[in-house]
Amino acid sequence: AAHRFLYSSHDRATRTARRYSRREVQQKAKRAGFSVLRLSYWNFFLFPAVAVTRLLRKGATERTTSDLRLPHPLLNSFLDRIVALEALLLRYVDLPLGSSIIGVLRKED
Repeated sequence: AAHRFLYSSHDRATRTARRYSRREVQQKAKRAGFSVLRLSYWNFFLFPAVAVTRLLRKGATERTTSDLRLPHPLLNSFLDRIVALEALLLRYVDLPLGSSIIGVLRKED
């Protein structure tokens, strides 16, 4: 999970203890004896919707439920294509922003 400002009831419901920056993940990986081969944000295209939703709900009544719901099949198909496009892009570039972080690490000898 990325970006502390996105921490919300969704994180509490899914038992996500913290959200990290890319730099924090790099530092923690190195301290744990890993070399970072790739590190990118993930959910780049959906980040604006996630950020707006989480920020608008911060002022709402605190609850411990996830904000994820199974969308209508047409919307779900569209979202699936967005994620597939992002997976394709990740073959070539690291994304500068997203609601999650994904990486490839190698344990140092």
